[in-house]
Amino acid sequence: MQIFPAHYISKIDGKGYLEKYQYQTFPGTGPYEIDYQTTKNPELLVLKRRPNYWAANDPVNAGVYNFDQIRFIYVLDEKLRLEKFKKGGYDFCNTMRAQWWAEEFTTKSSDDVKRGLVQKVKMYNFNPKGTSGLAMNTKEEPFNDPKVRKAISMLWNFDQLNEKLFFGEYVKNVSYYQNSVYENPNNPTQKYNPSAATVLLKEAGWEKKAGEKWLSKGGKPFELDLEIDPSSERIFTPLQQDLERVGIKLNLVNVTPQARFEKAMKNSLKLPTKIGAALHSPTPKG
Repeated sequence: MQIFPAHYISKIDGKGYLEKYQYQTFPGTGPYEIDYQTTKNPELLVLKRRPNYWAANDPVNAGVYNFDQIRFIYVLDEKLRLEKFKKGGYDFCNTMRAQWWAEEFTTKSSDDVKRGLVQKVKMYNFNPKGTSGLAMNTKEEPFNDPKVRKAISMLWNFDQLNEKLFFGEYVKNVSYYQNSVYENPNNPTQKYNPSAATVLLKEAGWEKKAGEKWLSKGGKPFELDLEIDPSSERIFTPLQQDLERVGIKLNLVNVTPQARFEKAMKNSLKLPTKIGAALHSPTPKG
């Protein structure tokens, strides 16, 4: 838990924090601070080690915080980020795309890997797994109906996606608390089942009229919008096709992560102050 000065924090609210601290930080107690002279927004963030760090000689910090300067280079395009790493532009590459892990970093495809100049490391631990997935807006139709939500969960062929795009590197979670003492071993597993999904949708009032392609209810077609990053279109196109087979139209709306974050922040400022939300990141095995 980080410690911040109460006399300083009390002067600013959530909206003020978002506006002022995009590229600034308020006083803290850590070993590093932002070097504003060498930082170049938004491409480069530079941290410099504090010469008077209060816990420098604490035994718990022995052997750590040894770098005088840490540089974070921001490259929005993930393919360009990969190419920069291959050319020695930076030191660590966290490979989040299973295809690159399987194809780009092999002794056959990379001489640097073959010579040992690039070390390909897969680390395992027993920490609880993070979760990732699609969040449904349950405030409005069609997701205010539990039968529709359950039907949608049956219409994404994860096993096929994992085999063709993820090279078997992902694991389907069965709990929000996977691999922890809080995981319920009796949780039912949801499998790809278009037939059962179609039955649930019909029970919820969504049916195809003669000669029509899309499901409808009350004269309104079953149409959804999903905001995605352009790089993830390859993942959601199969979902779009799976939904189309049963009569659901899915519109993939390309939005940059920055625009999506700004939109989420604007919406969060409209929420009551006592409501919070948790975001989970994808956690592949590799």
